[in-house]
Amino acid sequence: MQITIQTHVKADIDAVWAAWTTPDDINQWNAASDDWHNPRSSNDLRPGGRFSYRMEARDGSFGFDFEGTYTQIVAQRLIEYVLGEDRKVSNLVPAAARSAYITPGQPLNPGLIAANGSFLSSIPDRSKTYDQVQPKIGLRWTVNDAWTLFSDWGVGFKSGGFNNQGSKATVDGYINTRRTAAGFNTVKITDDFDKEVSTAFEVGAKARLLDGRLTLDGTVYDTNVKDMQFFEFFVGPFGLLRVVSNIDRVKIQGAELGARFKATSDLTLEASGALTDSKIKKNAVRTDTVGN
Repeated sequence: MQITIQTHVKADIDAVWAAWTTPDDINQWNAASDDWHNPRSSNDLRPGGRFSYRMEARDGSFGFDFEGTYTQIVAQRLIEYVLGEDRKVSNLVPAAARSAYITPGQPLNPGLIAANGSFLSSIPDRSKTYDQVQPKIGLRWTVNDAWTLFSDWGVGFKSGGFNNQGSKATVDGYINTRRTAAGFNTVKITDDFDKEVSTAFEVGAKARLLDGRLTLDGTVYDTNVKDMQFFEFFVGPFGLLRVVSNIDRVKIQGAELGARFKATSDLTLEASGALTDSKIKKNAVRTDTVGN
């Protein structure tokens, strides 16, 4: 069974979108009646993100968590999610609202503009496959009963994915025009993001000394990441836009050291420390971040 409810909010679409999706605003309006309230909310507004609204009677007699998982988000156009009981919900800004709340003749979401300049009636489905070979090699050398040396090398992988359709056009139209006018480099956001691939190498040692009472662990490592995925948030007349971009090359180096000493049968002392140094080697999205 499908139930459809429609309402007309006489307000700017930017303000309505923000009020509908910002936790602090949700806490103000999300109540069934005056004797109920919404004391806290969390909202990860992205496909696969979760939301949770705490609904409680003001007298404390009853309460529950209204929770779900987003399946599709189109900024200022569409919110779809699935509730815990597998009930599917779709919040859709009607196409007619385009001319009511924005410049006449322009689509509400830039993602509705086709390559030839015509307007689409809906956001098209997208599909893409990401794959990566992930070899791993490890070596262990038991020097003696007290010392063990080891070395590991491997390739890690994180799948690519999609930003909200229209993210590139939104950032270009609202953010980059102002950055260019102010003399700053543009931010290169796309409607999809690439897979992240990392190559990591480490060497280390483990020791058991003083008849096993003292344990030492030390490791140094070097990791090179290609197309590191980076989360960004943009705020403007369009509301809040969350996107993932790729940093072309990042180098991460570091060391870790740990010690554990059993002083007595009842007292054990532990200490550990780590040092990490990371540097952006190349970043086409934000060229002014190279070297950080």
